[in-house]
Amino acid sequence: MSYFSGQTVLITGASAGFGEAAARKFDSEGARLI
Repeated sequence: MSYFSGQTVLITGASAGFGEAAARKFDSEGARLI
């Protein structure tokens, strides 16, 4: 089980750049993204 498993994360500006990279990382760690 990862650290973010079951956690919900809100990321704004996730279409490109740092936001996109953060969204991909949180997703790979099991977070639910909004």
